[in-house]
Amino acid sequence: MMHAVVSGDVVAFTSLSVKRRAFLEERFSILLSDLSESMEIFGRVVRGDFLEFYVPRSSDALRVMLLVKSFVRSQEFPEEQVADKHVRLHLEHGIRLALGMGALERLDLEKGVLDGEAIYMSGRLLNEEKTHDKQRITVKRTLFFKSSDSAMEAEIEVLVVLLDEILKRTTGKQSEVLYHRLMGKDEKDIAAELGKSQSTINQHTTQAGWSAIECAVNRFETLVSKLS
Repeated sequence: MMHAVVSGDVVAFTSLSVKRRAFLEERFSILLSDLSESMEIFGRVVRGDFLEFYVPRSSDALRVMLLVKSFVRSQEFPEEQVADKHVRLHLEHGIRLALGMGALERLDLEKGVLDGEAIYMSGRLLNEEKTHDKQRITVKRTLFFKSSDSAMEAEIEVLVVLLDEILKRTTGKQSEVLYHRLMGKDEKDIAAELGKSQSTINQHTTQAGWSAIECAVNRFETLVSKLS
């Protein structure tokens, strides 16, 4: 059976102010709750800046990765000082995420045990390009994919690279709308929840490239469902 694990590493977390780190940690609890309730995702914060998500329906995995990315990018914190280059990188990129798909030799969610190929692959992808404690750091990519199925990897990697390019151009407000769209909400419901006009939500949706994102997510779900 092919399992899916998404690992995330907050960009330049240690360079953020204590207030900003505490704010993010509080918000992560909301994210974990949202994903658990809506998609039965098992998620945890391993340390302040590293997150792990086990996705029981592998076909949901790309959607989960994009949900986490858009959620973190939407967390605007105006009080943060942006003179520091590391902080600017955090505000620009938010979080790096890797999706690994493969076997899990040990899986006991009640005890929090995840052990096997899928989690190793997602973790290794992030560790290969750490941003901690570097004098000069650049973030070329923030989304990565690895699979034990080489044919799947070849096709999905293209989608992930293209999605990365789309998401790096979104604003915080657009990312917030993307998060709700990825949760399956329509523009009318999002407008009511955020207290915005439907035309504003539609504008954010269009400018964020939602039509392309939706196509990519649907293609991933179709491909993985066929292989399951």
